Amino acid sequence: MSNLTGAQWKQLSNALAEAFPTYNFLQVFLQQEMGLALAEISAPQALPFVIFEVLQFTEAYNRTAELVEAARRNRPDNTEFFAVAQQLGTAPVTESLEKMLTTENIVFDVANFRRRVASTEGRVCRVDIKGKAQGTGFLIGPSAVMTNYHVVEKVIQGNGGYTPADITLLFDYKLLDDGTTLNPGTTHRVAAEWLIDSTPYSKVDMEAEPKSATPKPDELDYAILRVDGKPAEDALGKVTLPGFDAVRGHIPLPALDETQDFSANKVLYIMQHPKGNPLKLTVNTFRSFNEDSTRLTYLNDTENGSSGSPCLDANWELVALHHSGDPAFKPSYNEGIPMHKIVGLLDQRGVLAVITQ
Repeated sequence: MSNLTGAQWKQLSNALAEAFPTYNFLQVFLQQEMGLALAEISAPQALPFVIFEVLQFTEAYNRTAELVEAARRNRPDNTEFFAVAQQLGTAPVTESLEKMLTTENIVFDVANFRRRVASTEGRVCRVDIKGKAQGTGFLIGPSAVMTNYHVVEKVIQGNGGYTPADITLLFDYKLLDDGTTLNPGTTHRVAAEWLIDSTPYSKVDMEAEPKSATPKPDELDYAILRVDGKPAEDALGKVTLPGFDAVRGHIPLPALDETQDFSANKVLYIMQHPKGNPLKLTVNTFRSFNEDSTRLTYLNDTENGSSGSPCLDANWELVALHHSGDPAFKPSYNEGIPMHKIVGLLDQRGVLAVITQ
């Protein structure tokens, strides 16, 4: 259900007119993406009247949220579709965004922010094992997904009879606030040679502050999974008209030897599947590095299921892999693995080239 407000109706109407500027374009879009015959909804006439009748139809049949999501897939750079999706509860949103960004004293471009969220969310997946949500992952290459070692540890170790066939990677999962499944998601399995590289977590991660030591350089709690096929090349829409060529893509790793020089109150985004729910976005600030920069802490909220999420800076560059919270009884921070440490180890192991294949 949606029940568009007057402002949302106008915003969505304008976005549809920009994205599908003729009756024929709109006709093909509705047929291929939603199975709707435009001729049965509206006769050919001035486009604003056609769109008005389309929205009357989708509102009457509770399909407006579906319409918005279909349009977003095909026009991911259209920030108006994203804005309406946020209001309908089908796109990641955070109420603390303005507060957090002003502490960084950066110039905040709302349209650019929406474009970056729209492109990033399709690259983040839920990691399920035997049908149960275990964590979050994200594409770092055409067929490579990064998550935490501890998310798939029982499969790596073969504990309890778990096998790689038990792993499912779920992209595009959308659920409305009333529990209606808008998109059950796009499922991918891991390849036969499924584990590209991994490193365990450290026993130190389980200790409350002050910790007895720092994690070893090869205790970075990551696992890189080879996916069967190339999900980064998935077409996000079915429409085959010129210009409808959006693909999923991946989140680029930082360049080798690139470091993140966080200052106080540095903005940090985390895109995650908390408790297995549809994607959420949290925004808060960097807190500190540990002694040898193998861990960084921040104030972003996370929950079970957030392990393996990408942490991105104010420019939407990948800077860390979220992996845990403060083990203290009253936690005061959450913690990630600096991405430059992971990239350095991947280079030492000769894995970087494999990820891009």
